[in-house]
Amino acid sequence: MVELLDEHVDLACDVALDASDDFASAVALRDAPVGDCKRSCVRASGVTPRLVYRGGSAQTDNLTPRPGIDTTGLSTYDNPAAAAPNGGKVQVIDTSLLKLNGAFPDAPPPGHVSLAPGDAGLIDPWAVTRGTGVVDPLTQDIMDATIDVIRVPKP
Repeated sequence: MVELLDEHVDLACDVALDASDDFASAVALRDAPVGDCKRSCVRASGVTPRLVYRGGSAQTDNLTPRPGIDTTGLSTYDNPAAAAPNGGKVQVIDTSLLKLNGAFPDAPPPGHVSLAPGDAGLIDPWAVTRGTGVVDPLTQDIMDATIDVIRVPKP
């Protein structure tokens, strides 16, 4: 269920946090008039996990969406096993440390959480930096929120 919020939020950047300044609930932003920094907010029901997990290394390419494929942002999961179903390294990301990205639960698959800026129009320009050696600020934001690396055993 989605609850429309009546008020608009003025943004200094292209990201907004909910009123409690955390990600206890996912906040998606939409309906951005061109040239205006106001967004209508849509609060999705459900709770965003504080920790999310991304399979693979901490290299910038792994923490950047794939162009034309990852259209909702960077894929993460709410549990390590889902992030690395065949075992391997898993990056542990603290969503409360994200400053430019939000964490948006968006199953299927179960437990899937996209990390993305509030403005979906920023995802494609972010994704095209993958493989270029350029570290986009959105990727750096995820790197800065990465607090640990763990290893999931092979099944």
